[in-house]
Amino acid sequence: MTALLKGPLTRDILKLASPVFFGMLSQTIFYAVDTAMLGRIGVEALAAAGLGWFVVWIFGSSLMAVEVGAQSLVARRFGEGDWEACGGLLDNTLVFAVLSGFVFSIAGYLLAPIIFPCLSDDIKIVEYGIDYLKYSFLSILFFLIIASFRGFFDGLGQTHLFMKVAIVMNISNIIFDYILIFGKFGFPRLEVKGAAIASLISSLIGAAYFFYLSLRSGFVTRFRYLGNYTFNISILNSILRLSFPAMVRVFFIMTGLTTFLWIVG
Repeated sequence: MTALLKGPLTRDILKLASPVFFGMLSQTIFYAVDTAMLGRIGVEALAAAGLGWFVVWIFGSSLMAVEVGAQSLVARRFGEGDWEACGGLLDNTLVFAVLSGFVFSIAGYLLAPIIFPCLSDDIKIVEYGIDYLKYSFLSILFFLIIASFRGFFDGLGQTHLFMKVAIVMNISNIIFDYILIFGKFGFPRLEVKGAAIASLISSLIGAAYFFYLSLRSGFVTRFRYLGNYTFNISILNSILRLSFPAMVRVFFIMTGLTTFLWIVG
C-alpha cells in the first residue's frame, strides 16, 4: 500500500486533481468576498442575492452537468486514439450549450419579475431580487460554454486550463463587484444589480478566455474542433444520455435548497 501511494499513479492523480482543487478554491473565496460586499448593503440585499442565486442555479447547474457526459466520452475517445471524435464531442456540446443557454437566459430575464415575487413578501427583497435574477439568468449562457470547454479539456487530462479560467473569472468578478456594487471610479452605485452584472461580465470574460486558450493550446489542429464542425444528433444524444442522471441529481438538490431557504425566509 505504501509503495502504491508513493508510485506514479498517485502523482498522476494529484497532478490532475490539484488544478481542480485550486480552481474550486478560487470560487469559494469569491463567494465569501461577494457575500461580505453585499452584507455591507444590508440584510435585504444579502437575502435577495442568496435566494436569487439558488433559483438561477436550479437551471444553470443542472444544464452545466452536460460536462459530465462530455468528459466521459472525450476521455473514452482519447483513450482509443480517436482524436477527431473528441473534437466532434466538443462541437456538439457547444451547440447544446449555446442553444439551451440562450433559451434559458432570455426566458429567465423575461420571467424574473414574475418568479421572484412568489419567493418573498418583503418589498425591498423583491425589488433587489428581480434585478439580481434578471442579470444572473443572462450569465447562464456563458457558464454553459465554460462547462463545455471544461468537460472537453478535463477529459483530455488538461485540468489546469479550467483552473486558469476560474482564477481569472473570479478575480474579475471581485473587481467588478467592488466597482459596481459600491459605485467606484465614476460608475453608478448599483448594489445588488451590480453584483449580478459583475457576475455576467466575469462569466463572459471566462468564456472568452477559455475560447482563447482552446485556440492556442495546440490541440485545435489535432482534434479538429470548431473549424471542422458537423452536427450529429446521435453524438449529442450520447452526451445527454450520460449527463442526464447528473442533471436530475443537481436539479433536485438545488430545488431542495431553494425550497428550504424559501420556507425559512
